[in-house]
Amino acid sequence: MGSEMCIRDRSIISFFRLPEGVFPNVTFPRILVQIERWYAPLEEMEVGVIKPIEDALRTVEGVRIVRSKTNRGFAEIDLFFEWNIDLLQAFQFVQAKISEVRSSIPPDSKIRIIRMTTSAYPMSGYSLYSEKRTLKELTDIAQFIIKPQLSGIKGVYMVDIVGGKVPEY
Repeated sequence: MGSEMCIRDRSIISFFRLPEGVFPNVTFPRILVQIERWYAPLEEMEVGVIKPIEDALRTVEGVRIVRSKTNRGFAEIDLFFEWNIDLLQAFQFVQAKISEVRSSIPPDSKIRIIRMTTSAYPMSGYSLYSEKRTLKELTDIAQFIIKPQLSGIKGVYMVDIVGGKVPEY
């Protein structure tokens, strides 16, 4: 019993002495492109936004696989590269290709390009839903109440709001 207690005590002490950054900073040969158009219909997203961007991104040197997921008003395009690629250079090529097609897609398209590292993966996600509040009210709650509180937590890298209703003015 005495040796079990000693081992358990050491385990508990070791747990509290672990460094915060347990996961190594790994760079994956993957770039994620997120496109947001608020409430654009699915067909409009696929034909008017995703298709031109996908076609342009397929020509980036080193791209092996292009996968996309499209919802109403939001889409993600995953670009998987060869392992030996210079990802910083590939990131710049992706930016350049999107700049080339930017004029052919609707101007209200919000595009975000993310190099996938261990810090880029979401650790948790939350959804807001209400039968009493409007989508605009929920967006304001997320933006002005929840996001600042989550951002203030030690060790939080980034808080991102996806979707909602943003004022048009």
